[in-house]
Amino acid sequence: MKTAVLQRFNNLRRMAALVRVPAIEQRYYVAAAVALPVLVLGPYVVPFMLALIFFAATMVGYVHLAVRAGVRFWQAALLPFTMLPFAGLFGSVDTLPNWMQIMAHLFPVTYIIDGIRTLVTYGAFDAAAFVASVMLTGVYLFFIYLWASARTA
Repeated sequence: MKTAVLQRFNNLRRMAALVRVPAIEQRYYVAAAVALPVLVLGPYVVPFMLALIFFAATMVGYVHLAVRAGVRFWQAALLPFTMLPFAGLFGSVDTLPNWMQIMAHLFPVTYIIDGIRTLVTYGAFDAAAFVASVMLTGVYLFFIYLWASARTA
């Protein structure tokens, strides 16, 4: 049985080696990843994509500073990943318990996801969600700046 499985695997590997897939440059993957949401949802999704990039860069900066401060990487990366259940990524924030709803409104990702959900559902741009996400990310960035300046002083 084991040799039959190995033989079949080797046959599949030989067949895959015969098929040549043209090498596509990585920049085309990035262009497709950016263009697809814009083509599907329209240009109103671009501000939310930029807000998400701004927040992701803030979290990367936080993890970088925490690792430089001596915190283990997995402990430093715990904060960004703990936001996901609260952010409404897996369901609406309204279905969460009250204490989780309060926590959810402390994370910028909640407002970004709500804005995209409003865009998909109603086709309308939720300016309040966009402004709230950018301002809350700015607050996070300010506290990270204070922490970094306290570490260097």
